[in-house]
Amino acid sequence: MVRKRKPVKKRTKKASKRREQERSANPATSLVIAVLVVLAVIVGFAYGPTWFAHRPPEDLLLYNNYEFIQNDDGSWYVRVMVNERPYAVVVHHHPVAVDTIPVHPQAVRVIYNLSNKAFAGEDVHLSIAMDPEGSGALAVAGVEVAKVTGEKFDIFRIPTSAAFTRSTSKTGGQVPVVRCDAATPEHGVIWVKTGEKSFVSTLAENPYCVVLQGSSANETVKVADRFVYALFNVIPAS
Repeated sequence: MVRKRKPVKKRTKKASKRREQERSANPATSLVIAVLVVLAVIVGFAYGPTWFAHRPPEDLLLYNNYEFIQNDDGSWYVRVMVNERPYAVVVHHHPVAVDTIPVHPQAVRVIYNLSNKAFAGEDVHLSIAMDPEGSGALAVAGVEVAKVTGEKFDIFRIPTSAAFTRSTSKTGGQVPVVRCDAATPEHGVIWVKTGEKSFVSTLAENPYCVVLQGSSANETVKVADRFVYALFNVIPAS
């Protein structure tokens, strides 16, 4: 039996032009959307004291005496205790995949100090800044940190927002511009960027600015997970 081939539709000039426009869209526009949407809707991440109670014991994996469960999409839940309350925090990577990434203790102290001030009722803020023309993976890395530092789940309770390190004609002023030189004891900055090596440290010129650097854009997500593990002491800073 011979199957009849379906006729191929000819591309119109209008359709071809539209495709070219889509392919040539400025990455800054995509990142603006990613930052505004992803950092604003961190309520979608799963936390809760009873989540682990409903899983069978054979699903549990241990790392440094912390319980882990792998989700169907490949992400991981880790059970942590904060102020004697259990939380199930979702991360993209298991500790084994990120435990060789160095995190300087001072970077952790920046978050701890801001958190202590926030719980004391002081006016503090944390900006997570990135290049407006960078990859959308930078925004994902920012979310990995923002979902635990922010106020929604009462963990570190630091008002946290997205920022860009510079303005362009494509950003439209929707996201504020914040750089490391703006960091103070009351206004911390996390600069998410790419570079030669992956690490988390503070800027030599300003110890209140945390540099979260990945060797590639996708690597920044792994570095962000490593930083989250350091904040909860799952993998201590070193």
